[in-house]
Amino acid sequence: MMKSLSPCAVLYEEDGIGPISHLAFSSHGLLAIGCKGAEICDLSGGKLPDDSLVAFGGAYMAAIALSPDGSRIAIGQVNGVAIFDIATATRVQEHRQNGEAHVLAWSPDGSLIASCSEYGHYEIWQAETGELVKEHTFGLPPLFLLWLPGQRIATNPFMHPHGSSMWQVQLWNSAQTQIESLIDDGERRCDDYTCAAISPASATLALGTEDGFIQLWWVAPGVVPHRHEVLSFHMNTVQGLAWSPDGTYLASGAADGHVAVWSERGEMLFHTGSRRSGTLGIRDVAWWSDMLAVADDAGRVALYHVPSSY
Repeated sequence: MMKSLSPCAVLYEEDGIGPISHLAFSSHGLLAIGCKGAEICDLSGGKLPDDSLVAFGGAYMAAIALSPDGSRIAIGQVNGVAIFDIATATRVQEHRQNGEAHVLAWSPDGSLIASCSEYGHYEIWQAETGELVKEHTFGLPPLFLLWLPGQRIATNPFMHPHGSSMWQVQLWNSAQTQIESLIDDGERRCDDYTCAAISPASATLALGTEDGFIQLWWVAPGVVPHRHEVLSFHMNTVQGLAWSPDGTYLASGAADGHVAVWSERGEMLFHTGSRRSGTLGIRDVAWWSDMLAVADDAGRVALYHVPSSY
């Protein structure tokens, strides 16, 4: 039987931090909140902190990504990306691009960063030195960049000459030289894929769509991607997806103000009800341990404890 969840705490009053773009948890319980730049909150002690641990500058509604070891944060700037060391609160690297970095992602080993500017200039570069490794030009910037195990990347730009669009997902090979395959369900070709999350326990890729569906795809290396579930609950654009650290749960948040928690098999287990969340609803979700963080359009971050067994 589906159960409702109530928040155990709320960070910030309405509009206390301003519009929120993204959330990200480190494996040690640091919560990064993208706003104008980013704020870092330490939730590792299991209680609500009195204030943020540190704040870093960046673009308005900045793209953010935590390094795999949680020691650094990459933040979109007006003209590129800056990397900050969280412990020392210092800028350690800057990579210039031709406009604001709209999306970015770390490689699984923390050595590379993929970023794309608002003008579709896509680059892969060394995190330590800023040195350019690969570059491509997209007709439109993607809505997400996701680095998969094995150095592959999942993204969804419109790109000539491959003829792909936002309603398809490109899977790039490990060398980042060519598109290995295109994900396309062949059914809702007018609705964009809007966000993505890869399970930490399997090769299951969750994709959110503009029309409120969540699709689960098997994307193991060397295998043609195939869809095995379509999850239906949300009434509007899915804007955030996050797997629990053990891969047993998937959380989804949408512009309709709802958050749902699904089993790895696609069964809906929990929901948060309709939250008063601003005109754009839920902006993002993130997961650490049994704690689910939910950012809404009104500038709040709600925290939920999700039962470890069901």
